[in-house]
Amino acid sequence: MNFEPYYPFAFAFIIAIPFLVFARQFVFKFIELKNKELQLLSLKSNSENKLQAYERMTLFLERLKPANLVTKFDKNLKPNEFI
Repeated sequence: MNFEPYYPFAFAFIIAIPFLVFARQFVFKFIELKNKELQLLSLKSNSENKLQAYERMTLFLERLKPANLVTKFDKNLKPNEFI
């Protein structure tokens, strides 16, 4: 049998296989890195939401008056008399 007509195809096949393997690895690695990036962005936005919630809670607690929290004392007491 004469295999000479198939030599160009065999050569192309030998050249194409490593290229396809590297291209496949690149695509899978790229997808993996994009998934990690999305996870980091979601964590970042979640922590930003937590920070905003803590800021709102702090502002709310700062607006509360100690006189409104303590009801057993006389309402005419001054803030320095609570101590």
